[in-house]
Amino acid sequence: MVRPAGGIHYDIISLVKRYIISKREILRRKRDFAKMLGCMYVAGCLVLIDLIAANGAVAGIAMLAVALFFAVLIWVTNRVLTGQEWWVYVISGTKLERRSGAASRTIDLKDATSVRVKRTARGYIRTMYFSGSGWRMDVSGLADFDGFRDRVAGLATRARFVDRREAPIDFDSPWWYVFFGALLGAAFGFAIRSVVAADADALRIARYVIAAFVSVVGIFMIIWRPTRYEYGGKSWFDYMLGAVLLAGGIVAFLA
Repeated sequence: MVRPAGGIHYDIISLVKRYIISKREILRRKRDFAKMLGCMYVAGCLVLIDLIAANGAVAGIAMLAVALFFAVLIWVTNRVLTGQEWWVYVISGTKLERRSGAASRTIDLKDATSVRVKRTARGYIRTMYFSGSGWRMDVSGLADFDGFRDRVAGLATRARFVDRREAPIDFDSPWWYVFFGALLGAAFGFAIRSVVAADADALRIARYVIAAFVSVVGIFMIIWRPTRYEYGGKSWFDYMLGAVLLAGGIVAFLA
């Protein structure tokens, strides 16, 4: 078996094609996520700098708690992405198999009713979505995505094939996550300032609205498990995050 630089493995005996994950893409995702959270933290602190200075130790503890929370998010995300580096997609005949460690999942491309290709603003393939009767699989981060797409197009003959480009925002630009993180941080900072300046009735209404929103998002994560399609069919992350959000919403509502 040989492994060309393009990211495809050719098994000469069975003519099975194996597509590996791009380590460069995984590294980009890790960096961009950490960059976004870092800019979000700094922007929020800058917007609240006078409140932080006025509240001394209490503000310091809150800042440390947020920093630790962001650090845990980055660590968990890096663990998930590192695990994806070893995934392999294998096409044998009309079968597409995703091998992720000891687990695997196989779909038959001839049973696919829809294949959607989502491209970046630069024209690169970001994700491919496969769906059929009662099933769905998402594929992203391949080293040779164009070759994979061309191969699949010739096998999923019954599927409605849609190849489209995203909105004209370059999400792969290193500056996008700096801007987006700073925007989120500033928005949260101004929201906190508004809460501090609000009266008791406004605070109570805001608490109920936030509690309801967080609870609905938690229920959505538990029921629909949106990340399971791309991350190997595992639902533990959806269940965990959904449970935390739902519990947080209930606590906020009853407090």
